[in-house]
Amino acid sequence: MKIEDLVDRVLVFAAHPDDEIIGCGGTLARLSEAGKAVYVATYTYGATAARSKEEQDKMKQRRKKETEVTDKILGVKERVILDKPSQGVTNDRQTYQETIRLIRYYKPDLILTHSKDTHKDHNAIKGIVPGAAYQAAEEIMEKELGKRWHTPNVWLFEIIRGFGEYSFCVDITNTFEKKVEAMKAQVSQQRTDFLSGLIQRITGRAVIRGADIGVKYAEAFKKIDTYPTPL
Repeated sequence: MKIEDLVDRVLVFAAHPDDEIIGCGGTLARLSEAGKAVYVATYTYGATAARSKEEQDKMKQRRKKETEVTDKILGVKERVILDKPSQGVTNDRQTYQETIRLIRYYKPDLILTHSKDTHKDHNAIKGIVPGAAYQAAEEIMEKELGKRWHTPNVWLFEIIRGFGEYSFCVDITNTFEKKVEAMKAQVSQQRTDFLSGLIQRITGRAVIRGADIGVKYAEAFKKIDTYPTPL
């Protein structure tokens, strides 16, 4: 079975404007090329990428423009930015319910989001999304948050920490160049520090995951169960 057989609508929950590129950019491009609807919800602008506090407002606008470019490259149909504070995403009631509302609005077959990681915002979203996906399927607060929706597939992607074990590898050989092109469009991230090696890291991980399934490039995902699967 191919991923295209599972998915008509995919919704990504990402902390910062480049996380979906790093974690699943090739997969998003592949799904978009197959005519699937790709949506991205970004919790923050990643404005702390600015070198000083005074630059943060300018950085927000810059990163917004960068995402418009990358969305065209990857084929993202629509993006919403929740404008939470960078390094300040919390699993509070408001954020939790906003996440439920987005799931019910976009009605995805597949949700992609963060796995456990070393970044504070990544970990916060890992704590929010699975529970929100579970409660989005319950018959609660339909007037306030929209009609319930069950998403059958919730997968986690890799950003900083790599998986030791995972459930799926998606072949992105034909869309890997789009992933790299999208990352290069995030000009604000190409600095002479830790972030400057992102392209190399993206390539290295894609090669390793590709080798796991006998292709040139791939992305790995870990499936989590929000509801039991009937057999």
